[in-house]
Amino acid sequence: MHTHDFSELAVVLDGHGWHVTTDSKYRIAAGDVFVVQNNAAHAYEGCERIDLYNVLFDTSKLNLPASDLYQLPAYHALFSLEPGIRNTARSSHHFLTLSRHDLAEISSILGRAADELLRRQPGYQGMAVSLFVQAAVSLSRCYACMEGRESGRLIRLGRVISYIEQNILDDLTLGQMAGVAGVSASTLNRSFNDALGMPPMEYVIEQRFKRAIVLLKDTDATITQVACRSGFADSNFFARQFRRRFGCSPREFRAGRYPLR
Repeated sequence: MHTHDFSELAVVLDGHGWHVTTDSKYRIAAGDVFVVQNNAAHAYEGCERIDLYNVLFDTSKLNLPASDLYQLPAYHALFSLEPGIRNTARSSHHFLTLSRHDLAEISSILGRAADELLRRQPGYQGMAVSLFVQAAVSLSRCYACMEGRESGRLIRLGRVISYIEQNILDDLTLGQMAGVAGVSASTLNRSFNDALGMPPMEYVIEQRFKRAIVLLKDTDATITQVACRSGFADSNFFARQFRRRFGCSPREFRAGRYPLR
């Protein structure tokens, strides 16, 4: 068992074995696709003729076309929700399993990315990232075509996350998000907690703070502008909540006086 500070995208090309987490153990075989998120303990065991692409990535360090990619409900289902739901006692895992045709297509894309990283010719980083995005979109489209109760539920949650991404600056409510998912507010709360470890309104706040941190680090925007561009209507409220959450004010963080706790 091991953990790491990056995520992994695993695409099984051949053979079979077991993927083990702290709580569960799942059989994997050719065509299976799954994501292991950062800091999640896992291992492989009992593998026979196993052959897979293991893509190590950190989306916070990649210049991804987030405005497009993050609007795909199935992207959130595959890369964020399914990995979280997989380790809950109340839900079975639901790997994406590719057809032979789709597996060959994804294998070709990832093979080209691996070749770019190996040869390191001028422009290789941009090519590798673009191929990763191509693979992510293709896999998301495949996940969107899956049939089954569990995958359908995750796609509905993915729609909510996409809705949040597109409306993060608005006054979002639990009722609005439940309407997007087509479920009750209590069901949405429970599903979000199962998959992401927090209710949807807390997830909204988390996303707003992530935006604020980027703006504080990478721009010269005023604190009021940062608050507004992150979805906080009141800069004083933003500053108070920032200190409560991180132990320092936005100005102190920007000045480098305190690391985020």
